[in-house]
Amino acid sequence: MTASIPANIPGELAASYPDAPGEVAVNGSCTVDLLNADGSFNQTLGTQDFGKYPQLWNLTLPAGHGSDVTLRLTKVSDGLAFADSFLVGGITPTAVTGDAASDAYTERKLASADLDVLEITDQGVEVSFANVPAGAVNVALVADIEPEVIVGLPFYLDAHFYKDAVDSVSGVYHMDKPLPDGITVDSDSDPGATYAPADTFPALAPADAFGIYHTHPVTGHPDSDAYIWLYNDADYLYAFADWGDNTYDYGKDFFSVFADTPGGISLGFALYGTGAQTAFNYSQSSPFTENTNLFFAAVDML
Repeated sequence: MTASIPANIPGELAASYPDAPGEVAVNGSCTVDLLNADGSFNQTLGTQDFGKYPQLWNLTLPAGHGSDVTLRLTKVSDGLAFADSFLVGGITPTAVTGDAASDAYTERKLASADLDVLEITDQGVEVSFANVPAGAVNVALVADIEPEVIVGLPFYLDAHFYKDAVDSVSGVYHMDKPLPDGITVDSDSDPGATYAPADTFPALAPADAFGIYHTHPVTGHPDSDAYIWLYNDADYLYAFADWGDNTYDYGKDFFSVFADTPGGISLGFALYGTGAQTAFNYSQSSPFTENTNLFFAAVDML
């Protein structure tokens, strides 16, 4: 039987998880260790279980530490783990090193519980704090751990999503044609990749979106708005989506588009490949890093 724990979602995030249950399944644990004067992390402050919703954990940094403190945050789980905020005595981090150091916004991500999360790895993320008050102080971590296998449809657009078609389509659409002129992708696999649509795609301002749809994920991701832009030229149909998916899943994310034509649903899943490009970054429509997806299909293939 799977163990469960109280959801304990911080008050400032509660509105983003309106239907979260009182208890949630345990997906793994996080451990906080203190860096000692000899350079070792051999003093464990505590270990806590976490589930798929962001959970507040308070623990104590005992007296005897210096004004500069470094803590190592490590996860033990098969699923991905994320920290939303990590404070010592109410003080925000001054530096973050370790596997997460490649993220250009590490200190910002851990400064407050705002859905802008940083991955916690099993190798550990080292977080430093300055001017920590003497004596015992509170350490506050807001974090969550995803299950190893995420089930259900994470983000779909209610009636605008052709769920009946999803149940009947078994093929996967891959377009082998080259990327259209003017659409460039810095990287389709690394966090921080960005799009440069240039003149081929219109400016992706929220006010110019084709539609804004509220999504209600079943995966532990926050409720949020999805922005969809549509565009076509003589050769291609384009769709660009900006989701509230605030976790990077190393190539597992996808974007599905269905074309409703006089002959019926003519296009099934568009997964990975050159037909669907995924990036992870800040955008005009969201205060936190999230997935954005570009889909394009040759008009003569629809």
